Amino acid sequence: MPLSYPPSPWNLNATAYVSFWRVPAKDWRGSLSSKLGTGIRELTLFGSLNLCSGFVEYEPGGDLQYRELFLAVLARAGARLGANLPLIWVDSIASLEGGRALWGIPKQLGALHLENGTLRAAANGRPIASMSFEPGRRLLRRFPIRATVMQARGSELVRTPIHVSAEVECIRAQWYIPQDSALSVLQDRVPIMSLRLSNARLRFGA
Repeated sequence: MPLSYPPSPWNLNATAYVSFWRVPAKDWRGSLSSKLGTGIRELTLFGSLNLCSGFVEYEPGGDLQYRELFLAVLARAGARLGANLPLIWVDSIASLEGGRALWGIPKQLGALHLENGTLRAAANGRPIASMSFEPGRRLLRRFPIRATVMQARGSELVRTPIHVSAEVECIRAQWYIPQDSALSVLQDRVPIMSLRLSNARLRFGA
């Protein structure tokens, strides 16, 4: 039976709205810490964690087309550093199955919409988050970004390279997180920086 998802790597076209946060380590919930997987721990710097949240729309022309909401945390596995994704929602079965099987990413199904300039996400009929933004200042015409996603797949550590080229713009983002949301660690906080990555070309995997 053929797989529902393309093989690694995935070459994708996207527009992404990402925010960066500093959150006191004492406010990081134990349930989130446990989602990092065996052998992976959040990296604490001066008593705080570095988090990134984002809405991504993967557009026509790439290997898959879908929407995504994620929370990432800077983490370590022994001496290795990378971004871990403890929470992520997608509106595509192919993306969900491929993310889990290829890279150990614990994707869940969600309903993600862009309405009147506001991005909204829900799962199981309950809202997770919404984000609105105001355009800001363009930084560079195109900007290369490299990162490593680090996930536990059973007892195996899976390190996946990401290569992105995008037009980068500073934006003013406002997030609304319901009290009972899985993202409540971000509730009533203000991101330290938010960016829009436009016309992005992304390669996920080696």
